[in-house]
Amino acid sequence: MRPVRWLTPGTRWFITTRCLESRFFLKPTTALNQRVGFWLATALDRFPGIRLHAVYAASNHLHLIVTDLDGSLSTFGGFFLGRLAKDVNQLLDRLGPVFHRRFSAEPILDDDALVERIAYLVCNPIADRLTHTWRRWPGVLYWYEDGSAESHSFQRLDAHAYTAARSAVRSPSSVRQRDFFRTATLRLSKPTGRDGRIVAPGRVRGAVDARAAALTRQLRGQPVLGHTGVLARSPHDRPTRSERSPRPLCHASRLDVREAFRCAWRALVTAYRSAAARLRAGDTGANFPAFTFPPWRPLVSPAP
Repeated sequence: MRPVRWLTPGTRWFITTRCLESRFFLKPTTALNQRVGFWLATALDRFPGIRLHAVYAASNHLHLIVTDLDGSLSTFGGFFLGRLAKDVNQLLDRLGPVFHRRFSAEPILDDDALVERIAYLVCNPIADRLTHTWRRWPGVLYWYEDGSAESHSFQRLDAHAYTAARSAVRSPSSVRQRDFFRTATLRLSKPTGRDGRIVAPGRVRGAVDARAAALTRQLRGQPVLGHTGVLARSPHDRPTRSERSPRPLCHASRLDVREAFRCAWRALVTAYRSAAARLRAGDTGANFPAFTFPPWRPLVSPAP
């Protein structure tokens, strides 16, 4: 059963989505990296309430860390992953679903947990024994590394416009393909704490460096696939063993914060299920909790 989506504005989220059967559909290539960056940048432009703090595209899964200012996380994720899936299928000349199911999103409840999640994301290639350092990952891996503005540009061919332009002239060869590339700029936002203050970049860098060093010590002597090995994989292959941990309810560094959220979550689920039961019984006026999705209905926003 899918968990209830509770998209309270201002929540920071750790997002994960996995490829079907853990296959390497997102194996880094120049074309794939451009598509990931292009559609993520386009989605952020379309949904300005989403602020991106970090992103990592592994060969068979994606991680994002974002802040959702207005409850638009689900529509943002649907747009980004839907467009990306179509391009992945086009690049791989395949049909069918690319991702296993809808994305998983867990709230990040305090600043220490936010810093820990960023370090976890950045060091993922090291933990999975793919590269010796996160900087050697050949795919998309960006995080707000320092205090300056960070942005990255990506391009994608507008194939429909290019084909239409060639069809409209007598000499298709006169139409230059390079004139039909669209550019999107991916902008990273500074991670902010619960009080709205900027989390010091040095604090995040320190956590990343510490986790990278700890993983290097822990994995010393174990084989690493390496940059060349990652690129040599077939996108249709999958790991011989896929390690997955249970989806956490939330991310918090303190037990009292975690327990407070757990109590609030139980109350929310109880209220949601009660409203859903009334709706099934024919009560179309059943009141669902704010910032949840009633069955087949848009997000419930409280009256101003």
